[in-house]
Amino acid sequence: MACPIRTDSIVDHTEVVWVDENIHEYIQTQQKFRQNIKTLYTFNDAEKCVQYIVANPTKKVFLIIRGSLATQILQREEDLKSIINVYIFCLNKNRYKNELENNYQKVKSGGIFDHDEDLLLKIMEDMVNFFEQEEPNGKGGEEAQKLKELHDKLYKTKCTLMWKQAPFEEDRPSESASDLT
Repeated sequence: MACPIRTDSIVDHTEVVWVDENIHEYIQTQQKFRQNIKTLYTFNDAEKCVQYIVANPTKKVFLIIRGSLATQILQREEDLKSIINVYIFCLNKNRYKNELENNYQKVKSGGIFDHDEDLLLKIMEDMVNFFEQEEPNGKGGEEAQKLKELHDKLYKTKCTLMWKQAPFEEDRPSESASDLT
């Protein structure tokens, strides 16, 4: 009897999950994420988020957590084995940096962010690395390439905007934004 051929891909089982009590305040950020990342699920309730992750053990999750919810969720680390990396999105990085990065490897791998574009760029980088490692050929490799292209475009746009917004001539880099490639 022949072995069944696996037709699904790691890409089909990978998603970004974001939990924040005030998720409704981040509509534009969610739209920006959805333009660049295939699957984004949002929750405004930490327990419902954990239940979702536990109920879907075959999913590979890149988890974004509001800083104030981090300890509550991360203490259940044993239930959350399908999480690849954890990203803390908060207003005050220093408040959470030592406690969370020292105690949770997945936070250390993901990071703590106070700017949505930095967070998005890091998640995209991590997803590229994950797809290349898990499924370099086929759909994983294709998705990694697409994400790389989107990442590079977003990064160049961010650098150009930063350059244009520099308040004083001496604060601007000497090369033009087009030379930053």
